Amino acid sequence: MGAASGLMQGGPKQGLYEISSTAKHRLGERLVLSDGREFVYCKAGSSNLSAALFHTYITSPTHEDTVTVAHTAGTTEVTITASGVSANDFAEGYLVVTDGTGKGEIYKIRSNTATGGGGSGKIKVVLYDPLITAWDTSDTDVDLYPSPYNGLVVNPTDAQQRPVCVTIRPVTANYYFWGQVRGWAPVEIDTAGASAGQELDEKLVIASTNHAGKGMILGSPTASNGDYANIHPVLGVIVKEADVADNTVTLVDLML
Repeated sequence: MGAASGLMQGGPKQGLYEISSTAKHRLGERLVLSDGREFVYCKAGSSNLSAALFHTYITSPTHEDTVTVAHTAGTTEVTITASGVSANDFAEGYLVVTDGTGKGEIYKIRSNTATGGGGSGKIKVVLYDPLITAWDTSDTDVDLYPSPYNGLVVNPTDAQQRPVCVTIRPVTANYYFWGQVRGWAPVEIDTAGASAGQELDEKLVIASTNHAGKGMILGSPTASNGDYANIHPVLGVIVKEADVADNTVTLVDLML
């Protein structure tokens, strides 16, 4: 059977405001409420997460430059050379064929084994869907990516990663939680040194480059920061028609 859609079937096993030390849903599973708010199932990284902040992943893929084990089309279990990998590090993540035979194909990962003694060797990766193209040991290159909802951290001030959710409550390190991605959500706002919120150009929320995790609105757009807003994705829109005080929480129509 192929990969599931990611939308929840039936009711949630974990309440919207609950956190859990064990997974009760698959990472990336979606919860859509009747009022249009949408949430995704996430896991915090090694630090506690605060409420009303943007959070993201920081990751580098595991790369195998030319696979050493050939696999036929139709298999859902592949072997990858890797080091320092623990069991299910890549669960609900993605395998991408980056070059050679099969280039451009992507597969969602169901599970993976750990590397052997000494932290090096090979791992078995189980895919939700079978390979379309057989792997060739002469040229097939692959990357393994963890789930973008695993090990989340507060969005850094370099704003290089797109945030994947907003927290609606504090979350303990390494706990599972529902992160909000759509609809009206509380977000702590950096107004870039000026009150903002009434004019159209004062309502668009981007990632702050002054305070980790906060949203930022530009109260006095210029050619310089206007260009900045153009190259950094809009994360949401301020809801209220009034000035927003710097470093306070306000309601944002979230669009992650």
